[in-house]
Amino acid sequence: MGITCDRGRYYFVKRVPKRYQKFDPRSRVTIALHTDSREIALTKSGPIEAQLLSYWEALRTGSSEDADALANALRELAQASGFNYAPMDDLVSSSPRELIDRLMKLEGALEKVEDPLVPALLGNAKIPPKQLSLAFEEYFDFTKDQRVGMNDDQVRKWRNPRLKAVNNLVKLVGDKPILEITRNDAKRLREWWVDRLLNEGKSSVSANKDIGHLAQIYQVYGLMHELDLDNPFAGMRVKKTMTAPRAAFSPGWMRKEILAEGALGGLNEEARDVFLFLINTGIRPSELIGSLPEHLMLDGTIPYFEVRAYQGGEYQRKLKTEHSARDIPLVGVSLAAARRLKDAGGVKRYFLNSDLWSNTVNKYLEEHGLRESERHTVYSLRHAFEENLLEAGVDERIRVELMGHAYNRPKYGPGGSLELKLKAIQKIAF
Repeated sequence: MGITCDRGRYYFVKRVPKRYQKFDPRSRVTIALHTDSREIALTKSGPIEAQLLSYWEALRTGSSEDADALANALRELAQASGFNYAPMDDLVSSSPRELIDRLMKLEGALEKVEDPLVPALLGNAKIPPKQLSLAFEEYFDFTKDQRVGMNDDQVRKWRNPRLKAVNNLVKLVGDKPILEITRNDAKRLREWWVDRLLNEGKSSVSANKDIGHLAQIYQVYGLMHELDLDNPFAGMRVKKTMTAPRAAFSPGWMRKEILAEGALGGLNEEARDVFLFLINTGIRPSELIGSLPEHLMLDGTIPYFEVRAYQGGEYQRKLKTEHSARDIPLVGVSLAAARRLKDAGGVKRYFLNSDLWSNTVNKYLEEHGLRESERHTVYSLRHAFEENLLEAGVDERIRVELMGHAYNRPKYGPGGSLELKLKAIQKIAF
């Protein structure tokens, strides 16, 4: 790389490396730096060289997988020359004055059709469209901000449903370039889901999650590439279907079956204690399994559990919603389980792996006849806690705060104290 001065103006000069000469037939590249200052010319030349190398490498690979590399190289070449990259159609329709400025800046480069500045400034590059599966990876990388504070297990649970939606569409229409997805493709996905709703008993929730995820991926792709796109998935959601009430263990079943002497004896100690902890707290399994020992506050007048996000250090965890952070008094079998977990140094075997715990306990309940119905799972403990609070006449706001739900009425003051929450839980505690 070098700079040269011609009649008081500086130019960037670089020989085309041999490995790229097949794709760029010029012996060397000359780009005007539009300055008479050597210091400014040296400052400009570094970024231009880096972007030229990216441009050549993208030309060399020439696959849709490297469409980004080519697009980014052209974009940054344009920026190095003082412009933002924009498609030719946009320049013609909205910025004709800017188009003239760009043509003037090219200074004869139009005669050199291989000059990368031509497509960089005129926006007429033929960039291969990105396949849906590759666009998903770009989307995943772009949305890092949505996963700040998540641990690896939470990231996996965030990613997998969106990837499943992409894979479902790919199975139906193939791994098409994302910009070639049509309204008919979206309709085909919707029809496939409607058929599953009718013939397989699938839920409209699952269908609409797929459609919603794909709509978001498409929207973000357009945002990233500054494209004004009509989203083919807009308005494609299916009508909400009636679902069966959530299964909740009845108090009688809890006492006679689950809490009968020896009923949970075959579970390993940690799995059993996590299960017992959930009975009088109604927390999500992941809220305990993702907690640290210091979140078990057992030494005060009212022992309680802190549901909190945390980050920094070796581990981190993000809560499901902003309303999930709360304090829950501990009583009965849940307090006894909390003391054992605290003595053991917190959750260890299942730490940050609530799926493993759920699979273990659900299998045990099934094998030992402890499911009140086929719809009952470990999550039915949370539904039972909420249902029992309602039956006991506990105030709505206290119920909402114990469950970690949003409160849809105006709040006055900090909310229910530990004493109030304790009185509510004692009405239903085992």
